[in-house]
Amino acid sequence: MARRKAKLYSRFDVATYMQEKKRLKKETALAHKTLAKKKSKLDRLIYRIEEVSEETQIVSGDPQPELLTPPAKKKKTTFLSEKNAKARCGNPTVLSSNDKPGLSAQAMARRRTETFDAASKIHGATPENPLPTSVGLLDTVEKKCSQEVLVKFMSTSKKFKNVFSVIFKTASDNFEQSQANKLRSIAVYYSKGVMGKRKYRSTYRCLSMMRNPNGKSKTTRIKVLSNPLPRLLPYNKLASMLNEIEIGTLYSVRDTLCDDLECGEKVDGCYRKLIEFLPRLALFYLSALPASDIDWFNEPYTFQVAIGGDGAPFGKFDQSCAWLVSFLNIGHKILSSEENFLIFGSNCSETSPAVAKYISMITKEIEDIEKASFNINNM
Repeated sequence: MARRKAKLYSRFDVATYMQEKKRLKKETALAHKTLAKKKSKLDRLIYRIEEVSEETQIVSGDPQPELLTPPAKKKKTTFLSEKNAKARCGNPTVLSSNDKPGLSAQAMARRRTETFDAASKIHGATPENPLPTSVGLLDTVEKKCSQEVLVKFMSTSKKFKNVFSVIFKTASDNFEQSQANKLRSIAVYYSKGVMGKRKYRSTYRCLSMMRNPNGKSKTTRIKVLSNPLPRLLPYNKLASMLNEIEIGTLYSVRDTLCDDLECGEKVDGCYRKLIEFLPRLALFYLSALPASDIDWFNEPYTFQVAIGGDGAPFGKFDQSCAWLVSFLNIGHKILSSEENFLIFGSNCSETSPAVAKYISMITKEIEDIEKASFNINNM
């Protein structure tokens, strides 16, 4: 069998191709450089034309001709190429959840590094002073992120929970020592009548303590974000603070009303002088209530006083007597026990000689008060 004739193949000249490619690349680069120079020159000329046009308008007073403006420059991505930026749009960063697992740990770490590096350059951070980066990022988050996004993200972040825990603990400790907490404790103690030592301590424990599920101790502090809730003042501190409050002068029934009585008729108790207490009470209402809540009965700044007393068993005593005073000007509030103030209290009956002497004393005081005027808070 005759052999086939060998085909002649023309081999591709790779060397010539590479030389030509290199030459064309050089020419392209040179042309691009020339074009950039001409474009820069064109921009300068256009800017100069605008300046000359403005000067011509000022000199001639003619309407300003339409200025030539250079074409808008294409916005470039600063830290990512346009190709990478478009690719990121197809795989954005999302909050991970059960439905959406989000990006891989490696991808998130890379994006965090890129974000931090970009922020460092924007905010002028250096290796010696990286703080501007953190400040800039946090400021951006505060101003640009919605509250909904912040809550959703921070509620799942252990680090943010620890931060909030520190903030809450500081605020809680400050509140426990604040005047507001002292007033809150006083309000609890006197709400709907005097609470008393045992009941106040029980309330104190209920508001701040709970049973310990671990069993190491009977009770433990109630906590929110791993921090205990702010407590009321302990009873001993509350009692000490109440004793320091200036409430006027209290007079002893035994020392002042029982001097000339038989030993069996002498009783213990305290009272206030009406002429000292009523101006103090008037100042309290004028300071605490708005003017619309006070009914003056067509007599401005004239308080109508109600006073009365009665006897009843009290505590370990078979009989006791109390006298109360209130202002009719406060309207229906007078029906509340909180608006009736004790001016006399003693462990005796209402027919006791000491009570009779007190009645004689306040009768004289009432006559003097009705004839007098008092300057209360410059009113």
